[in-house]
Amino acid sequence: MADEICILSSDDEAPPEEQQVSILEQRKLQYGALIGQGTNKGSTWINDRTVFDYLSLKLPEFLVIEPLVLQAGYNIDLRGIIGSREDAPKGVVLMPMQHENHWILGILEIQLGMVAVFDTLRKELDEDVWMKMEDVAKALIKKFPGTGSNHRTSNAVYVIQARDDQYAMQFDLVNCGPLICMLACAYSARESLFFNEDDITKWREQTFEFLVKTEVNVQSYRIVPPKEADKAPKRASLKKTKKTKKAS
Repeated sequence: MADEICILSSDDEAPPEEQQVSILEQRKLQYGALIGQGTNKGSTWINDRTVFDYLSLKLPEFLVIEPLVLQAGYNIDLRGIIGSREDAPKGVVLMPMQHENHWILGILEIQLGMVAVFDTLRKELDEDVWMKMEDVAKALIKKFPGTGSNHRTSNAVYVIQARDDQYAMQFDLVNCGPLICMLACAYSARESLFFNEDDITKWREQTFEFLVKTEVNVQSYRIVPPKEADKAPKRASLKKTKKTKKAS
């Protein structure tokens, strides 16, 4: 993802002025959807690149998973888990996921073995979302079991839906991306998880300026999951069974 764009490094020699202008213009196009001025003019729906770059730069102490990894059909055993760093020193993993053209956020606390899923549209957690989050979480817990008192001896993972009364709700069809980014940062800082329309507008403007002007190369790393000794047992389905009425 990050290798497709030329981003200046503060340690590198600055390129000629005309090249700098070209790089800035390129960034404005790539991140322009934040303010409705991207490649698809008028669109304000932000893409994978924007979400991953922002979270990686703003929360460098957390492991951020590339959204591609959480897509249906992506095989982590064959392709590995792509993330913003090679380890998880804080024991917190951010898993931004696109599902049915909608951004949701999974936050894995490795020590707890728990993934909290935030959906700003308050949709019921689909089985395919639950299974994908669980697969990635299990692989990461096995890869980073912790040390000392934080060492995990169990690989059990619990995927839960965050309580509706604990975070902001979305009232449109375009601000799911900004909201999951804002939720991740507020979660990290232990601040309020509630935002209004003015907060989102301000975040879009500030984030556009931040991503366009930041002279840091956003890198990604491939984490190789541990090999499974035995095939995992078949999981129980999340789908609810319909209740049948008793005969009168």
